[in-house]
Amino acid sequence: MTTTRELRDRDEPITMLTAYDAPTAAVVDEAGIDVILVGDSMGNAVLGYDSTLPVTYDEVASRTASSRARPRTPSSSRTCPSCRSASTRRSR
Repeated sequence: MTTTRELRDRDEPITMLTAYDAPTAAVVDEAGIDVILVGDSMGNAVLGYDSTLPVTYDEVASRTASSRARPRTPSSSRTCPSCRSASTRRSR
């Protein structure tokens, strides 16, 4: 398995795409993408929120698990700078 550090050390490009579910992650994986990103952007792209602020850690964790269900790519990265627990979620 090649790691992103190895790619960086060899000055090779590191490819990353976002996926929020298993079917999309499978397509991204088949395309040979190095890293599958899952982050708070799902608030706008998938959950219909007006911003990323209402996205909770639990929602990101759930989508991360879903997107890791099929791919062979071992690298997935959660990005959610404003995530809170579900109990502190703001209204949409």
